[in-house]
Amino acid sequence: MATNKIPNRYNWKFGENCTDILKDLNALTFSYIVTMFSRTARMFRYGGLPEYIPIREIEKILQLGGYVYFKEVKGKIYGFYGGLGGVPNAYYEPTEMIIANSYLREFSVNDLENDKDGVLIYNDSSHTGLSAINFRYARLIAHADISIKWGLVNARIPSIISYSDDNDKESIQQFFDDVENGCIKGLFNKRFALNNSDNVKTNSFLNATVQSLTSMIEVRQYYYACWLNELGLQANYNMKREAINGEEVGLNEESLKPLIDDMLQSRIEGFKKFNEKFGTNVTVSLASSWKEREKIGTETENNENNEVETNEEKNVWR
Repeated sequence: MATNKIPNRYNWKFGENCTDILKDLNALTFSYIVTMFSRTARMFRYGGLPEYIPIREIEKILQLGGYVYFKEVKGKIYGFYGGLGGVPNAYYEPTEMIIANSYLREFSVNDLENDKDGVLIYNDSSHTGLSAINFRYARLIAHADISIKWGLVNARIPSIISYSDDNDKESIQQFFDDVENGCIKGLFNKRFALNNSDNVKTNSFLNATVQSLTSMIEVRQYYYACWLNELGLQANYNMKREAINGEEVGLNEESLKPLIDDMLQSRIEGFKKFNEKFGTNVTVSLASSWKEREKIGTETENNENNEVETNEEKNVWR
């Protein structure tokens, strides 16, 4: 049964069969969001983190909620998501955090000033996480997919045929039945054979459908590439329908860095306070494809700097 509400992480759906997700915009949107999180959950590599702290859950809280609060409860460090509030400080930031965790029976108002009760770590400088970005692109792609679906369905209709009476209807239906059964006799009612006569008219439908389908595929490709780009992954979308050169491939390389660099820096600064508070030695770095992107970018920058230095040496008087 289709759902009218986007499921959240607390509504587990193990074992529930989805009959046709392409009929449910919200379910399709949610499927793309969770699929993308399966990629970004391993965006960062942690070292020195206590083994009982699940990195995937911590990243889920950070990326979906925008922040996580670490506090020691019953001898272990836990990451919590709660409500921020209290009297704002000089920079209008929250000074308290309310935690309500039934499993641990932890219900408290925590002082954020000077990390008195625990440590608050943000996902990024704006404290928003990736939910807004992920929902925006997942929603647009879901719309595109549904449009593509109907384009594929409509592509089965080469033309629209109108008729004036039941005799014409029977002739038209018999014709399509013969085509479906692989039996083309070439014998038709005279009025049916006279295309665009007063009794029977046909209007081409396939060309418009194919053009629309092509446009929808391009739109989907564009939005998906934009989504990956915002998350720091290289994904070039070619709308020119022709080959692109190496320079064009690297045009948006610099635009991939700001958000991911900010997320990394927010974690480095946050876990520095974490180490001071709990006496640990946690380190954070980029992982997976994001690490390769940083490595390639660094090598490219070093090569460019070496070329500049070489050219400068050539211009020095000996």
